[in-house]
Amino acid sequence: DYALILDGTPVAFLEAKGADTALTADHDKQLSSYMMNKNVNYGILTNGKQYRFFQRRVDASNVNVQQVGDIALEDLPNRLAVVKAFEKDAIESGESGKILGRINELREARRTLEAEKDDLAVELSNVLADEVSDAISSLAETQAKEMIDRLVTDIESEIDADGGSTEYPKAGDTGGHSPDPADNHIVGRIKRSEI
Repeated sequence: DYALILDGTPVAFLEAKGADTALTADHDKQLSSYMMNKNVNYGILTNGKQYRFFQRRVDASNVNVQQVGDIALEDLPNRLAVVKAFEKDAIESGESGKILGRINELREARRTLEAEKDDLAVELSNVLADEVSDAISSLAETQAKEMIDRLVTDIESEIDADGGSTEYPKAGDTGGHSPDPADNHIVGRIKRSEI
């Protein structure tokens, strides 16, 4: 187990399992418990093949840990927003919270569109019928449903690709410079008995 420590305080945990160990809900709970007990906002659970990303959130008096990504090794380059949110610089600058907040907003919008698709399509067709003509009502409802489906697909692509952030490059684009591996190293370790 590893920790990213900034100014003497752990800010992220990495729970590493063996490559031959399948990640389970018990592993998720274990990392969540560590994060809750030490007030750590970011956690990664991995077996080297699968990566699960977690965020501890505090809303008023409610504190919980939620999974914000579950990514296979080969898909990491396609999910840069989640990966970028867990970089040391993003955590230090507070950008992590912004990136993950945007991803969470997009996911909530997607859930709402999917759950309320029929009602939203009726509302949209009613607005068009009121503003244009009742004659287009049935066509408008059908096309409104199709538009909602396209919007859900676009939201999924945005979440997967870059979380809606224009500040981070997409896969294969290094922004004109090479990443500096010296900035990404282990700065501390925490034993299970210390948690």
